[in-house]
Amino acid sequence: MSDADLTAAADAGFGATEAEQLFRLYQSLDVDGNGDVEMDEVLAVLSKSTLSLRSDDDMSSWLEAADKDGDGKLDFSEFVRLYNKA
Repeated sequence: MSDADLTAAADAGFGATEAEQLFRLYQSLDVDGNGDVEMDEVLAVLSKSTLSLRSDDDMSSWLEAADKDGDGKLDFSEFVRLYNKA
């Protein structure tokens, strides 16, 4: 975890232990291991969960809103902000 990742988590109100846990969760979503979480990776994990979720279109819209730089991926700071709102 980089200093920037720790800062992003701290700015969202998470302590060091929580930040480490969030980072491990983030890494588990990064199925292809490229360091970013693509929307299809999140949707694939969510579709396998036992949670009652909205439609894929609703989820895509929610994830796109979290993607502040519009690159189609969630970097860790975007993920932290999304997680903090959930």
